[in-house]
Amino acid sequence: MLQLRLSTQLIVDEAKRRNWPVDIIDASQSFVRIHPHNGETILLKSVISSKSNALAAQIADFKNITAYLANENGISTPHTEEVVSLTQAISFMNKHTRVVVKPLAAAHSNGVTIDITGEEQLRAALLHAQPHSKTTLIQQQVDGMDIRLLFIGKRFAAGAARESASVTGD
Repeated sequence: MLQLRLSTQLIVDEAKRRNWPVDIIDASQSFVRIHPHNGETILLKSVISSKSNALAAQIADFKNITAYLANENGISTPHTEEVVSLTQAISFMNKHTRVVVKPLAAAHSNGVTIDITGEEQLRAALLHAQPHSKTTLIQQQVDGMDIRLLFIGKRFAAGAARESASVTGD
């Protein structure tokens, strides 16, 4: 069983001492949710709380936490698993036909391979992702648009549809 980092564990222990409910969202990242009795909810990653704007960047950096919070708020995301073995990754790919492999914590598509349909492609994709993060994810590939949304202070601020680069002509 994974343990929280010491500083997070101390905060969780104090919350429990006060009889505040605590949800461990991801122990490996020390990501928890605390429910004080005032009706508020506090997200916490290590010692960075949702009372700080810095937590948004922390959440965005970890794709599994982003997906967890999106799903919890009614936003569907592709089926995703942490890769623990090549056998498990192959089994996942066989269920979903086309998959994406990506590092857990990397930006700008570094280490990402898309449209994987065969075992050799999968092996190569896993090797490509490894230098970018200790943990690799395998994800069901879903066709559609890549849309980025920006919220500031719980209000929608901007949106952008990303398109892959392409060349037409000579």
